[in-house]
Amino acid sequence: MSDWKVTKQDVEKIKANSLKKFSNLFECASISDSQLFQPCLPTNLEYISTHFESLDHLLGGGFAFGHVSEIYGDVGTGKTQLCAQLLASYCINAYTEQCNRSVIYIDTENGFVSNRLQEIVKSFHKTADLGHVLGKIYFKIVLKAEKLVELISDLPGILNKSPEIRMIIIDSIAAPFWRHLNDNKQHTGLVVKCGLDLVNIAIEHDVCIIVTNRIRYAALKVGKQLPSLGDYWSHVPNLRLYLAQERQERTATIVKSFNNSRGSVKFQINSNGFSL
Repeated sequence: MSDWKVTKQDVEKIKANSLKKFSNLFECASISDSQLFQPCLPTNLEYISTHFESLDHLLGGGFAFGHVSEIYGDVGTGKTQLCAQLLASYCINAYTEQCNRSVIYIDTENGFVSNRLQEIVKSFHKTADLGHVLGKIYFKIVLKAEKLVELISDLPGILNKSPEIRMIIIDSIAAPFWRHLNDNKQHTGLVVKCGLDLVNIAIEHDVCIIVTNRIRYAALKVGKQLPSLGDYWSHVPNLRLYLAQERQERTATIVKSFNNSRGSVKFQINSNGFSL
C-alpha cells in the first residue's frame, strides 16, 4: 500500500469548505422560539462510539443519542481531544457504512486544530478519503454568549432542513459566558434558555449533543471539582464525564448518568487519541 499524504493546505481548504457549508445551512434556517422542557427520554438508545473500548464500556456503549452529555475538567485534561476523537469516530463510521450523516461542531474558544483531527482520522482508517470524511463536519466559531444562544435557537430549523445531522458538539459551552457577560441576571437568563433549548433539541430531534465545560475557579479553592455555569446548568446534562490528570495519571469518571451508572477508567493521550 502506497503512502497516503494530505498537505496542510488541503486540510485548511477542507475546513474552509466546511465553514461555507455551515453558512449555507443558516441561510435556509429560521430562528425557533424557545421550547418548554420535556422530561421524557427515548427508551431505544443508540450510541456514538469513542473508539476507545474501555471508555465505551464505562459509558454503556458510548455517548447516547437523544441526550445532552457534558465532558468537563480543568485545562489540559483532554476535553477537546475527546471531542476530536468523537468527530473522527462518528465520521469514519458514516464513511465506512456509506450512510448520509453529518455533525455540527461549534468552537467557542477558537482552539480547534484541524491537523490533530486529520491525525486521528488517519489512525482510525489509513486509506480513508480525508476530504470525504471531513466534509461531513459543519464547523462554526462563536465567541460571544448572545451569538451562541442565537445559534442554538437556530438549530431546530437547521435539523429540520438537514436531518442527516445527528451529532452536535459545543466546545466549550461556558467560554462565551465568562468573556462577555457582567450582568448576573442576563447571564442566568441566557444560560437557562441555552439549557432548555439544548435539552429539547436532543429529545425532539434524537441527536447526540456533547458539550465541554471547565471547573469553577471558586470550587477549586474548597477542593470540589464542580463544572462552571452554576446550579441551573447542573440539571441540563443527562451524563457528566469528569476528566482529570494528577501527575502522569489521567482518569475519566462518570459523576452523573441517566441510568445511574458510576465508575472511572484510566487513559493516555497519544497520536491515535485516547488509549490505555
